[in-house]
Amino acid sequence: MNFNTTGPANVATGWPARDVSNLSPYRKLDSVLVDGERWYTIKCNNEVAEWVRHQSGQGRHWYEHIDQDWYVHKNKFDITEKIYIQICLRWS
Repeated sequence: MNFNTTGPANVATGWPARDVSNLSPYRKLDSVLVDGERWYTIKCNNEVAEWVRHQSGQGRHWYEHIDQDWYVHKNKFDITEKIYIQICLRWS
């Protein structure tokens, strides 16, 4: 077995480095109707998360996601369709 020990590789394991250049800064995890309005659960990078937190309407248009064990996830949000479309337009 040959391990690549030079160049862009993880020398400790011998596995090639992961190419992250084409990863989206956000990912839709779920979509549901709540009182006739579409809401999305997204997971995102720090840049998108910071942008969401600076949007008006916390508690009306977005919430930090809370799982079934009442754990708040740092970069996971429940957002309205309006905020989701803004994210899609800004980071697509």
